[in-house]
Amino acid sequence: MKKAVILLLTLGAVAIIVTVMFSSLFADLAGTRRLDAKLLPARWSPEIIQLASRLPVQQEGRIKPLSTQAGFAMLGIVGKRNLHLSLQGSEKSRDISPVEWALDCFFYPEVAKKYPVFLVNDADTIKALGLNAHTKNTEDGANNLEEKRGRYSFEELEPARETLVKLAGEITKEDKTTGKPVLAPENRSPMQDEIVTLATNMRDFDQLTGTLAFAHEMNGTPGEDGKPGPSISGLMERMITSKMVFPPEYILEPQSIQSEPTLAPLADTLLRLRDLAARSQTIHLYPSPEPDQKAWMSFGHLIFGGLTRENFQSFSLAAITEWEELVRLRDDRDKFTAKLKTLVEARVAGATSRGDYRSVPTELRLQKIDPVYKSLLCFISAFLLLAVTWFAPAAVWSVWTKKIAAAVVVAGWLILVTGIAHRCYIMQNAPVTNLYETMLFIGAGGVMLGFLAERLLKNGLLLALTAFYGTLLMFLAYKFETTEGTDNLRSLQAVLNTNFWLSTHVTSVTIGYVPGLLAALISLVYIVARLFDPGREDAAQYKSLTTAVYGIISFGLHYSTVGTILGGIWANYSWGRFWGWDPKENGALMIVLWYLIILHARMGGYIREYGLHLATTIGGMIVAFSWFHVNLLGVGLHAYGFTSGVKRALFIYYGFQSFVLILGFIGWALARKSEAGPKKDESAAPVAPPLAS
Repeated sequence: MKKAVILLLTLGAVAIIVTVMFSSLFADLAGTRRLDAKLLPARWSPEIIQLASRLPVQQEGRIKPLSTQAGFAMLGIVGKRNLHLSLQGSEKSRDISPVEWALDCFFYPEVAKKYPVFLVNDADTIKALGLNAHTKNTEDGANNLEEKRGRYSFEELEPARETLVKLAGEITKEDKTTGKPVLAPENRSPMQDEIVTLATNMRDFDQLTGTLAFAHEMNGTPGEDGKPGPSISGLMERMITSKMVFPPEYILEPQSIQSEPTLAPLADTLLRLRDLAARSQTIHLYPSPEPDQKAWMSFGHLIFGGLTRENFQSFSLAAITEWEELVRLRDDRDKFTAKLKTLVEARVAGATSRGDYRSVPTELRLQKIDPVYKSLLCFISAFLLLAVTWFAPAAVWSVWTKKIAAAVVVAGWLILVTGIAHRCYIMQNAPVTNLYETMLFIGAGGVMLGFLAERLLKNGLLLALTAFYGTLLMFLAYKFETTEGTDNLRSLQAVLNTNFWLSTHVTSVTIGYVPGLLAALISLVYIVARLFDPGREDAAQYKSLTTAVYGIISFGLHYSTVGTILGGIWANYSWGRFWGWDPKENGALMIVLWYLIILHARMGGYIREYGLHLATTIGGMIVAFSWFHVNLLGVGLHAYGFTSGVKRALFIYYGFQSFVLILGFIGWALARKSEAGPKKDESAAPVAPPLAS
C-alpha cells in the first residue's frame, strides 16, 4: 500500500509545486526587449514605498490602502504581483513591486509606458493589429526568428490602439434586442479573447498612467516663447481671486463657450482640462467636502468641481497643488519624501477623523501575512517531510520528522485562519461572502477535520493526506485570484449583507462541502492502494481509512442539512418562498441526499468498504458541481459566485474522478477474485485411498 500511496501523492505534490513555480517562470520567459538602464528612474526608497502603501483610497465603495489597489491593478494587467525588467547597462535587471510600479506610473508615466507589461501569447494577435512581433537571433546570429509569445509595452502597442479598440468592439458587440453579446464569450477563439483582454488592459493602464497627467501636462512650464504655460492650480487661483466659476457645460462641451466672446480664447484650455479630468479617474484619494457624500473624489472630480463649483475651489486647489509639487520634486528624493510624508499623514488623519481608516492598518497586516502563499508553503513542506519518513518509518529521525511535519501543518492552518479572521474584521462580515473566500474556508475546515481524524485514528497516512488537501485548496485559491485579477474583498449586495444569515446558512453549507472533498481524496488513496494490493496486506490501515471516511461524511451530513434548511428560511424571509428549485438550492439538496444515500447504504449493508469509497468518489463530483458548476449556468438568484475560466478545470476534475471510479471497479473485481481464492476442481478423478499394508 505504502509504495502506491507514496507514488500517487508525491507525483501530485510535485505537479503542484512545479505548476506554481513554472507558471511565474513561464510568464517571465516571454520574449521582451531589454530596456536601457539609464532610462529608468532611481529606485524608490523603502520609506517612500511604506508611505505610499499606507495612503487610503476608495475603490468600489471600500476604503483600502493604495497597496491593495496597486496590487490588483498589477495582477489584472501584468498577470502577477511582480514585474521583472531585463536591462542593459550597469543594472542587468530590476524587479518592481506593485507599489513601486504604481509610483512609476504616477510620477514617471513616460518611462512606465516602456515597461513590457502586456503578455501576448500568440504572435498572430500582434500581426492582426498591423504590428511586428518580437524576434530573436538564431544561434549563428544571422537570422531573426519570430517569437510566438512575448511581453509588449504600451509604447509598442499604442500605434495600433485604434485598431485594437475597433476589433475588441466588434467582438464584444451586443445585440440591441436582447442586450447580450452577439458572440458569446464561450464561442470566442483564443485570439479574440486575447484582443478583448489586451484592449481592456491597455485602457486600464492608460488610466493608471494618466492619474497625475494634469500635473505633468499642465504644470506651468515655459513654452517656446519663454512665457509660463497654464497650470490648473494657477487657473484656479485666478478664478478664486475673481470669484469666477465655469458653467458645467463649458467643461463638458468646450465648443459651447464660443457663445461668450470674452471667454472664447479659453476654449482650447478647457478642452485640455476636460481630457485631463477624464484620464484622472482611477485613484479616489479625497473624501468629498460635503459631509453627506460618502463617495470619495478622484483628481478628475477635483478638477471638474474646482472649475464649476465655488464651494469646491479652495479644497480642490489645495489638493491639486500638493500633487503638482510632488511631481516637480520627483527627482529630488529627500524633498519628495518629506512632502509625501506630510501628504500621507494629512490623508490618514482626515480618513481617521471620518472613521474611514479603521480597517486600513489591518489590511496592511493581512498583506504581510499573505495567508494563501505562506500556508501553501507550509502544507507543501509538511507533505514532503512526511513523504520522506515513509522510507524509514521506524527510525528515530523519522519519528521527530513526523512531529515537525504535524507542527508545520498546524502553523499553516493558523496562518490561514489568521488571514480569514483579518478579512472578517476588515469587511465586518462572516468568513464566507464570495467564491474566493469559500476556498479559504473549505481549505481551513478540511485541514482541521483531517488533523482531528489523524489524532483520533492515528493512521499515519491521514496527516499526509491533510497536508496534501491543504496544498490543493491553497493552490486553487492562488490560481483563482491570479486568473480573476480583481479585489476579492468586496462589498455585498443589500439582500446578501445580513450577518446573521451569512454566519449561519452560508457558513454551514460551506462547511458541508468540506467532508465531501476530503473524503473523496481519502477514497482516491484507498482505491489506488487497493488496486495494487487486492489481498489487503495492510488491513488495519484500510479499515482506518474507511472509518475516517464514514465519520467525515456523517459530519458533513449534519452541516449540509442544517445549512440547507437555514437557506430555505432565509429565502422565505428575503424572497417570500422557502424553496424555488434554484440551481444552487438543487446543488445543496443533491449533497444532502447523496450523504444520506452513502450512510444508509453502508448501515444497511448494501455497500461495504469498496462501495463506500466508490460512493464518496461520486460525492466529490457532486460537491464540485454544487460549489462551482451551478455558477456557470448563468441562472438563479444566488449570483455571488459567477466566474469564468473554470469550466475546463471542472471537466478535467470530472474526468479524473470518473477514471478513479473505473480503477475502483477494476480493483473491486481483483479484490473479489483474490478473496475467493483458487477454486476446487470437482471434475478431477478422486484419489484412491492408500492400500492397507
